[in-house]
Amino acid sequence: MKRIAFVISYPLRRELAVGNRILSFLIGAHQRGHEVVLISPGDEPVKLAQMPDRFEHRVIGPRPKGKGGFVGRAIMETFLARKLLKELGACRCEEIFISIPSMFLLFLSPRQKDKLTCLDIRDLTWEYLEDSWFHSLAKRVFRRLARSRIGRFSSVIVTNPSERRYVKEELGVPESKVTMVPNGISTKQFEVLAGVGKKDRKKGESVVVSYVGNIGLPQNLIVLLQVAKEMPDLIFNIIGAGEDIERVRAYKNKNQISNAHLLGRVQWEEVPEIYSSTDILYAQLSPSFSGALPSKLYEYLSTGKFFVYGGEGQAPEFLSNFENHSVVLPDNADTLKDAIEKSIRSERHKVHSTENIESIRKNYLREKNAVRWLETLESQRDTA
Repeated sequence: MKRIAFVISYPLRRELAVGNRILSFLIGAHQRGHEVVLISPGDEPVKLAQMPDRFEHRVIGPRPKGKGGFVGRAIMETFLARKLLKELGACRCEEIFISIPSMFLLFLSPRQKDKLTCLDIRDLTWEYLEDSWFHSLAKRVFRRLARSRIGRFSSVIVTNPSERRYVKEELGVPESKVTMVPNGISTKQFEVLAGVGKKDRKKGESVVVSYVGNIGLPQNLIVLLQVAKEMPDLIFNIIGAGEDIERVRAYKNKNQISNAHLLGRVQWEEVPEIYSSTDILYAQLSPSFSGALPSKLYEYLSTGKFFVYGGEGQAPEFLSNFENHSVVLPDNADTLKDAIEKSIRSERHKVHSTENIESIRKNYLREKNAVRWLETLESQRDTA
């Protein structure tokens, strides 16, 4: 039995993608008989029914909010990373698992002698900076820091092929040290979503288009509202919360878009009914995030429902292995409107894809993929 520390820079909450991902690793390590320590921000330690013993949650207080734009957030993330790593130094664990999107956990992590250390890259956040001269300079600096620090880790986990290529080619990590573990979806969530089916609409009943997820700048949901304004006979739902919610709400109110509804954050128990009553699902990431693969797509695919995705790069490459969807240009209301109109005319929005559901079942359940990392870790122990 080993004592393994897991470090994340966000609270352990199921509505956050990083929380869902880390939970599968925590449970997997616990099931293999290890003692598990989680270090994260939070108001108070959480208790997990799946882990009644051999689990300790060390919280460092609430996650602070960055002020002053990019510089303010960078200062906040630096401060937060130092607190998390200080707590890590005090927990006396034999093996360490650090999960980022917080780049400063990578930059500030000390070299750990005689310990197996794993870096889980959920997002290459420094590559998402805008192309202003200041951000371009910061991106180059952060890329060099990442290249110089990543060698301190015994192994690296990535979530998709684009990230794998990046860490090998840009950061110089040997192939033997890189393992790909997709974000995927938990078995429990999958089983619920796979059963939502489709709702038969009465004649004359409005088609429903829904976005379910984080409301941030990368999602740019103004585009969806622009389409809603042009398609008043349809109902558009936006479910979730995030840093861009006030801008989205202001746009809706200013333009008096009465067929668009901002429903806010909902409990997981309410999500299946939302999916069931939806005809067309929608998601997008702006071009700056072309290397990312939204976790939400695993949910959408698990329902078997038709959806439209606006984006470039890794996500369309991933979706090429699935059916019953349409990929359009991101940040483009015209192409989104056209895709919705075509799906309704062809009645494609009524299709329910059992093939997509089965593909997720076979390849993208989180618990199964977490086992791959644990098996890799155990082989490293044998050769250390």
